[in-house]
Amino acid sequence: MFERLRQASAAQKEKTRLKLLLEACDRLLTEAGESISQKLASEGLALYEDLTPESKLSFFLTLAERFNPDVNAVRDIAARYAQSGEAQDLIDLMGKAEPPRQELFRRLNQVPHGCAVLVRMRMTLLQHLKKHPSLRLVDADLQHLLSSWFNPGFLSLESLNWQSPAGLLEKIIAHEAVHEIDGWADLRRRLEPDRRLFAYFHPALPNEPLIFVEVALLAEMPSAIAPLLDRKGCVGVATKQDIWFRALSATNAAQVVLGHHVRQLRLLPRAEPGGTEGSAVKVVQTIEKGSDVNLAVDLVDRAHRGRFHAAAVVSNDGDLRRAVELVSRGLSIPVLVVNPQPGRQSRGLAAAATDVRTVRPNDLVQSQLPERIETATDVIHKPSAWWRPVRES
Repeated sequence: MFERLRQASAAQKEKTRLKLLLEACDRLLTEAGESISQKLASEGLALYEDLTPESKLSFFLTLAERFNPDVNAVRDIAARYAQSGEAQDLIDLMGKAEPPRQELFRRLNQVPHGCAVLVRMRMTLLQHLKKHPSLRLVDADLQHLLSSWFNPGFLSLESLNWQSPAGLLEKIIAHEAVHEIDGWADLRRRLEPDRRLFAYFHPALPNEPLIFVEVALLAEMPSAIAPLLDRKGCVGVATKQDIWFRALSATNAAQVVLGHHVRQLRLLPRAEPGGTEGSAVKVVQTIEKGSDVNLAVDLVDRAHRGRFHAAAVVSNDGDLRRAVELVSRGLSIPVLVVNPQPGRQSRGLAAAATDVRTVRPNDLVQSQLPERIETATDVIHKPSAWWRPVRES
């Protein structure tokens, strides 16, 4: 008995809530004044959000039935325009033919959260179109308004990264339908330095990524997409460098001095010349600059200031010959050149050095950073896909 009373009371409250919502809609279309309109819009949206699914369907059916144009008025003005062809008659016809629902939706959109509620309203409405064809009228109005409110000119393109708000990144994981993101670890791989993630946002929905685009920075066009989505697959060069530099800096064992990249437009011969395309093609090349200069200057500067008694230069770059020579011969400070390229040796660099050694696989094994390095802001893990040298027996 008490359960029946409780259900009857809940049903009455729901009926009252729906009645108040429809009254708020009527008042919103008839009462003037911006402040009263915003108040009615806020109240109406709150009432709608509190409705049960059944009552929301009743609300949609009422919108489709009661908020239509006046058929007789539209017919009269259409006949008048057909006779006159006057611009004013066409303007009057357009005004009379527009369903009052559209103006209702515009006024509901006056409040800051109105657009978000209307988007959710259409999501719910779409679920009922198959069983209730008359609701296509309501959907057509919402679609017309939302398509103009979400014009590409109103959207802003923003770059997302691992430091973006967690709630926003969760939505990226949830909404990716083409190439599904398998949790946070998978997302982290797609936000590495060799990847880019961009999303379009609307001013009315600042925390809702409407469209997002994933970009992989590669040296060449891939033959398949699957390897790019495998978080255990090959790590890009930019990612390797970033992880290595962060890990090296975190150990406080070294100072990282970076060079820079220069883009140059060069004319290169075609691999298969012939035809009307000519024998050459313009190519934009990205060339690393400054690293060898920084190393050379730093070596000579520190030697002159007495910052070391011996130096080891890990390089096979012949451009460093003069700097090594100034230190080893001019200042009589031993300089060991460590060649990281077995089988290849710059003769000039070797001649300037006090001694020369070659990096062997076992040297790499003995010189590995830890698998896990903690910093003040995050934890750096060695990617599982990285090559691990086999110890020499």
